[in-house]
Amino acid sequence: MRIADVRAFPTSFPVPPEASVTLGIGRAVKRDSVVVKVTTDDG
Repeated sequence: MRIADVRAFPTSFPVPPEASVTLGIGRAVKRDSVVVKVTTDDG
């Protein structure tokens, strides 16, 4: 099995004020993440 394709899908969405968290660098107002899809030659 070999890797045939790799795709990255960045996502970002706002956090509702009642669910936000305050950290040392400030208040978190959004969440960022990346979903990675790896396709092999087997499918």
